[in-house]
Amino acid sequence: MIRQLLSCCRTRPITKLDLFPVPTPLKMIPLDDPKRERYEKGLQPLTPELRTKLIQNIVKVLREQHINAEEGKAKIAILERNLRDGNYDTFVDSNAFHMRLTADIRNTSSEGADGVYINFGEPDLFRDNEEEGAEEDFSPDKDEYFEATGYGFGNVSFDTAALPGKTIATLPIAQLFGLEERGVRDAARAKMNSVAEADVLILDLRNCFGLFADTAAFILSYIFDEQRPLTKSVDRDGKTQNFTETVKVEEMRAIGCTIFGGRKPVYVLTNNRTMLHAEMIAYSVQKYGRGVVVGEQESTMGWARPMEVGACGYGVELAGCGREE
Repeated sequence: MIRQLLSCCRTRPITKLDLFPVPTPLKMIPLDDPKRERYEKGLQPLTPELRTKLIQNIVKVLREQHINAEEGKAKIAILERNLRDGNYDTFVDSNAFHMRLTADIRNTSSEGADGVYINFGEPDLFRDNEEEGAEEDFSPDKDEYFEATGYGFGNVSFDTAALPGKTIATLPIAQLFGLEERGVRDAARAKMNSVAEADVLILDLRNCFGLFADTAAFILSYIFDEQRPLTKSVDRDGKTQNFTETVKVEEMRAIGCTIFGGRKPVYVLTNNRTMLHAEMIAYSVQKYGRGVVVGEQESTMGWARPMEVGACGYGVELAGCGREE
């Protein structure tokens, strides 16, 4: 078999590799694992009742919360027709069902990032205590992961040769973890403080998965002299659900921040894998004329914050149900 594979690779080289994450197989979960019962529930085969309940929950969210009511109706029509015609009857595997639903939802989408994302109840990788109302225990695995990834920040580089007498600081940021996670705020402050005295700042957000708005706002607070409104989340009825703004300069200094300031040059590097609140950083810099955004012609990967709904022990995420301004 190995020889056949090697021979195939020589005659037909691999030009594309698609990776599809799947839930952890139940056989990989030890019988004495305290989370075993939750895995069994989350990974159980899909029955007709579970499939129907799942579709009903998705339809409910689309009907009540999708930002575009007409597009939501079109998605609902496809799901209900396929359910009625028995097109989902053969699906017993949650991952295969997820991919089919995603394809059906996206058939009516005007934006490629819109779709249905289903998490079939797999326990949080880093959370030891998920009892409702209980405090979260900080797992050593999570601590190690954050430390290994630099809390989302890469190594700062300083260039003193390109502009004689000036220092250009480049800070790569791969992820925006939440400021409330242990160590993240300190790491963000240390990295931003380290570039505060530079004459030019380059924020490299290429391939940055920016999950948390508070961290994006904290970073932006270093490069403005005044407090700035950033984004607001708006539902289908036009109601503002969340509002984000930078932190006041005096408040930043009170917690040990050395501000880069609002006058020195700032450049933001982006590409089509700059996502979520990493986009907010680039957009805010451009919106307020604070610096220059450098990226591909069609840059960044827009993604509305998902809405979530539970169904029969399964979790469902729908991306594209709201918008950010």
